[in-house]
Amino acid sequence: MFQAAREKFDRREFLTGWNLPEDALLVGTVGELTPLKGQEDFLRAGVQVLEEHPGAYFVIAGIDHSRGEPNRVRIEQLIAELNLGGRVRLVGWMEDLAQLYCALDVFVSASHTESFGLAIAEAMASGTVVVSTETEGARELIQPGETGVLVPIGDFNELANAIVQLLKDKNARGRLGTNAQKAASANFSVERMIAETEEIYRAEIGEPSGRGG
Repeated sequence: MFQAAREKFDRREFLTGWNLPEDALLVGTVGELTPLKGQEDFLRAGVQVLEEHPGAYFVIAGIDHSRGEPNRVRIEQLIAELNLGGRVRLVGWMEDLAQLYCALDVFVSASHTESFGLAIAEAMASGTVVVSTETEGARELIQPGETGVLVPIGDFNELANAIVQLLKDKNARGRLGTNAQKAASANFSVERMIAETEEIYRAEIGEPSGRGG
């Protein structure tokens, strides 16, 4: 699914549809709007990224499931406080995440905790370079310097540095993205992820495993 999306992806068409410049550099994150996902760290890193790359734009895709959406409100307030209003798209739910992953120059996971990291796996499968905090899930998926970049949890300065360096180096983005896609294809196909997710749900509700042995 994600690899096929990459093969058919038209970046110019995507940028035009989003009313973005053709030379825009896109940095994005995907996940539920909650402090544990680190969207505030992502925004604070974004301020530093813009100092080096004034052509950068940022995308936050995700929904706040809490009553009254206080997390979304806080993110909107922070965007205003940091003067990022013209640079951040807070897009909520997206039907076609594969298109977004393909459009991004850098995918970011700023999570404070992550058991698997489905969005990381999807971005890797799309061939997009990933910068992630060193959560348990990210360490399982990413080989630093080969299939992505890992930074300390909660350190938005290091997060910004990693993004800045990748935006400066198109060749590095391409190499890491290609390696990530190969690793994703070999190690965690969509079918495998679905099977493993089903196993987790079965364990939580006490159903017997679907695997033999």
